[in-house]
Amino acid sequence: EKDILLIQRITTPLLDRTNTIVDLGLGYLNLNRIITTLSGGEIQRLRLTKQLGNKLTGIMYILDEPTIGLDDREIEKVIKSIRTLQEMGNTIIVVEHNERFIKNADWIVEIGPRAGDFGGEVMYNGPYDEFLKTDTLTAQYMNHKKVIDINFDHNPTNDTIKIRKASKFNLNNVDVDIRLGSFTVITGSSGAGKTTLMYETLYKFLNEKEKFVQSYIRLQLLKKGMSWEEIISAPIMKKDVYEHYENLATQEFYTELGVESIRGIDEVKNTIYVDQTSIGKTPRSCPSTFIGTFDHIRNLFAGTTQAKYLGFNNGHFSFNSNKGACPACKGYGYKKIELQFLPDTYVDCDLCKGKRYKPEILAIKRNGKSISEILDMYVVDALEFFKEIDHIKEELQLMCDIGLGYIKMGQPAHTLSGGESQRLKLVKHLLKDYRGHTVYFLDEPTVGLH
Repeated sequence: EKDILLIQRITTPLLDRTNTIVDLGLGYLNLNRIITTLSGGEIQRLRLTKQLGNKLTGIMYILDEPTIGLDDREIEKVIKSIRTLQEMGNTIIVVEHNERFIKNADWIVEIGPRAGDFGGEVMYNGPYDEFLKTDTLTAQYMNHKKVIDINFDHNPTNDTIKIRKASKFNLNNVDVDIRLGSFTVITGSSGAGKTTLMYETLYKFLNEKEKFVQSYIRLQLLKKGMSWEEIISAPIMKKDVYEHYENLATQEFYTELGVESIRGIDEVKNTIYVDQTSIGKTPRSCPSTFIGTFDHIRNLFAGTTQAKYLGFNNGHFSFNSNKGACPACKGYGYKKIELQFLPDTYVDCDLCKGKRYKPEILAIKRNGKSISEILDMYVVDALEFFKEIDHIKEELQLMCDIGLGYIKMGQPAHTLSGGESQRLKLVKHLLKDYRGHTVYFLDEPTVGLH
């Protein structure tokens, strides 16, 4: 009996935790599965499983967009689990745009009316039933007074990329055809292999094949006893020899990617992967510099009569250049104060007062505005300011069309959300004139969007 009791003490919590994992739709996972191969939705549900297993009460749980990467069936399971946490005597606060989540809430708080500095106000704070009677933006969509209507004309070509026997991670020898010139959506349950098919298989093949082939050929030549100097200085390889090595390299690359073959890529000349990582690694990066608009603006200021008279060129109007940047803050506009036991804080530079430039640069005006005042403008205001400059107007108009009119021209990159960064990257690529057919890859571009 003691042995049975001991076994029960070990197995009961294990079975409870396992049943919770299954209830959240994760029963297909192997226990030895590497965490880095899990999708975002799978990881989030595993975290929720841990909290359910703790069986704590009197806790306030805060979840930030728990529906990311989940389909409708999985969302229902997450809602049920959250309700279980609430019924245990806990408070649940969720930041979410999903309609089903909103419908299952007891209390609604809507912040608006718009994004960025144009928002920040409480539009509604009360029970769900009363929320539906209001005229807030979210309530209008919930009541179908407003609907999403997207219609665009496009003509897919007859050329098709054919993926055969893709088997990496969760993929089970799948065959997929994707028509060039089409708008293709890969959908399905969380963890089904959507990102694996799109990124790990197709994108990596299109983007890395040439590099892999070149590395493979060099490696084979090294194995034959050639030195690096001989390989670099060797004459151009004969076509038939190169094709032989290319075929061998491609087969090896197929094996590495876990796919039998990928055909029909001859027309593809460019591959663009647009993700939600930051647009810059330093606070110097900002929307206007990232998409290239600030270069045109600096040229306009350098072309003013006053700037020419003083001998200023476009380099003087760059906050990354010592020619015009404030010498105290090096063009950042602020200084970081490191606090030993508290998070670092930032204060405006004492010399330039956050304006980034030397006084003589700030004295140069164009239509009454200094270069620093341009950086402090919202994109929508800058569009109006530069409406007569066609090439600048085109770039700013595209930012507004994609819903970024509320951000500032000089807003530091680290203050932008993942969705804002992703849309900025899309704007940058749309403004480029790529030669040949281009394939764009976007992984869940609606994350964080209303």
